Amino acid sequence: MSDITERTHAERVLRTLTGIFDATTDFVVQTDAEGRITYLNPAARRHCGLAPDAEIAQLTVADLNPLRTVQRIAHDIVPTAMTPKASGSASRRCATASTACAW
Repeated sequence: MSDITERTHAERVLRTLTGIFDATTDFVVQTDAEGRITYLNPAARRHCGLAPDAEIAQLTVADLNPLRTVQRIAHDIVPTAMTPKASGSASRRCATASTACAW
């Protein structure tokens, strides 16, 4: 019974966070450990010129950013996001930045 309750709670939290990310005008980008984009919120998609239903599975951070921004993400943003204090989990690869997509 506890597993079902925990899973239901986790699913509710995920829906809430997705709703927040989808509604914000800030750019929210999530990648895997290799830099492949796994999520772009609607604001980031609009800014990058991607349709809401555009396939992103083959996109990387480097596809949407100039070299200088990719270097900043790799050297400043990801290490900060990966600290336990910032992310709470070493498996999380999420950064919100106002400097992606050639910003």
